Amino acid sequence: MNSHLEKWNKLLELKDSLYQFDFENRNYLIDTNSCNFCEIDLNAKQLVSQITKGTSFNKMKEGCSDLFSYDSLVEVLDELFMLYSNGFLVSQNKVSTINELKDQPVSTLCLIMATDCNLRCRYCFAKGGSYNLTRKKMSSYVAETSVDFLLANSWRKKSLSLSFFGGEPLLNLDVIKRTVRYAKKMGKKHKKKFSFNITTNGTILNQDIMDFLVKNDFGIIISLDGPKEVNDKQRVFPNGSGTYELVANNLEKFVKRYPKMRHKITIRGTITIKTKDISKSLYHLKKLGFSIMSLETVMTQNTEFEINDENISKIFREYNKVAKRYLESLKTGDNFSFFHLHQMFFQVSEGTQRISQCGAGVGYLSIDPEGEIYPCHRFVGDSRFVMGTVFHNEVDPKIKDVFRHSSVNNKEDCKNCWAKYICGGGCHATAIQFNDDILKPHKIECELMKHRIKLGTWIYSQLNEAPRQKSIEINQ
Repeated sequence: MNSHLEKWNKLLELKDSLYQFDFENRNYLIDTNSCNFCEIDLNAKQLVSQITKGTSFNKMKEGCSDLFSYDSLVEVLDELFMLYSNGFLVSQNKVSTINELKDQPVSTLCLIMATDCNLRCRYCFAKGGSYNLTRKKMSSYVAETSVDFLLANSWRKKSLSLSFFGGEPLLNLDVIKRTVRYAKKMGKKHKKKFSFNITTNGTILNQDIMDFLVKNDFGIIISLDGPKEVNDKQRVFPNGSGTYELVANNLEKFVKRYPKMRHKITIRGTITIKTKDISKSLYHLKKLGFSIMSLETVMTQNTEFEINDENISKIFREYNKVAKRYLESLKTGDNFSFFHLHQMFFQVSEGTQRISQCGAGVGYLSIDPEGEIYPCHRFVGDSRFVMGTVFHNEVDPKIKDVFRHSSVNNKEDCKNCWAKYICGGGCHATAIQFNDDILKPHKIECELMKHRIKLGTWIYSQLNEAPRQKSIEINQ
């Protein structure tokens, strides 16, 4: 194709799928169909702007003196068309017609070991660990029946996972131990392998618990929001006293006993509008000696903590500071991972396309102490989403279908979003929490996700100067 007019008209077919953004005086182009991205110069930025506006080639030529020379226009046009010819920019998306997740085996159960907690964190989505249910612990019978349920619904899946959650799951340590023994025994019988993980507030860790978790190769997430002055305003005991000193001391004992756990334990904090300096909180956690950190943005309607339209710009500025500092760490070979930017960094580098953010309600389910089944832990306590019980080897197909059909392609608010196949459409539970509609994502969550994608793109480009076409892996 030699005609510049023909090339321009071909590129105009991409006008709804090209997105351009700037960060730190660098310009980036993302193709929403392929999830490929590259850095572009100012001339290409101007040209992409005209393509997305649907400007005709003749009008572009007429406006060359205002934008750039005709020779520059032709040069940039040829470069963009080369990206199109090489499949870097595409006019159609491979997942755009997939409106439902494939039916799939259950591979992960999240066991709510206790609808109770020894803390009363002020932003807790689970209402002090109770989920608005009766405060109680899961029995061995329910836990072991849950393992049987998972085995019965895992089809030919060989690798299965049990996640111990709460409330505070370690309040029910004996049942956790029995459940792990039972899962291993039944896994051996059925020729399947179980992995285990736990999310804990870290306040009741002791030598026995540490030994058990390490011996059984648990993935461990421990909650801590940052330095004492940050953490102790939010993560508190029922009497209002802070938790920092106790948790930090337990963490120190853990890694002293098991030094390699510095690189296996994830320290998870929560970002609220009260978090004055996210970078400071993150690097404080790093100074404790751990290499995997996650700071989740709170999703709450409590005005004391919520992130909203009026204050989200502050969070963006804080994320920018973190991204710059994180980039410097990566450049120097510093071995640590900030989960959200790390996740975005790898996702944009690999070009994975997602039509759903997770497998809740399909491949991932949560079980409460009574044995009732929910799509995930965030739905526990909401009677509308009870999918059955583990005492019957099936789930409500109607509720399951709601989640299977929650593809990003079915979400009206996502249809024209440049980030939709990187994001996957947002958290189902957050959509219900804020909009009471699984197909209507929460606006603030969307804006935070898009900002993290931009930062991940920027970090990747700074570490890899040349644009790179990525293989497409369809994540359903």
